[in-house]
Amino acid sequence: MMDRKSLLFCMFEFLDTLKSGRSSCDRAQVAAMLTDNTMHRIFSYGYNGNVAGGANACDSDEVGNCGCIHAEINVLIKPRPIVTGPLVMLSTDSPCRNCAKAIINAGVTSLYFVKWYRECEPLWLLLDAEIEIIRYKPKIDEVAKVTIRVVEKRKVSQDAYARRPDKKVCPKV
Repeated sequence: MMDRKSLLFCMFEFLDTLKSGRSSCDRAQVAAMLTDNTMHRIFSYGYNGNVAGGANACDSDEVGNCGCIHAEINVLIKPRPIVTGPLVMLSTDSPCRNCAKAIINAGVTSLYFVKWYRECEPLWLLLDAEIEIIRYKPKIDEVAKVTIRVVEKRKVSQDAYARRPDKKVCPKV
């Protein structure tokens, strides 16, 4: 019998290929996908870059102001069927503040990501909105099977948010 990779691993493998082949941002390549909670129906996917039909380059070299549309926004602005169940977003990176706000407004219930973004504040926003955050780490075990390990899942109350020592301290996800 053939060993199969997990569905989640395959989806992140697709996103990794998408970002490396399509993202036109010079500084960061990010890809994202919106799916149902079974991950059998993909509603949209996207990557960061300039406007459709525009130059395949950033408008500026300034960090945080390159002018590229973020992958999460590209995913959320695409038309999708009316969905009655939970929405799940998979992203190669955790979101920035504006993308976190858009994710909340879109009604996403769970976010899976692999790599940390440079700021932690957006994750606190998502936790306050009761969005489940799951960080996945692809890992190869001793028999070369690919597994994905779930790192601790947490929801944080408003009190914990108010008491946090510093906005730069990341929630434990």
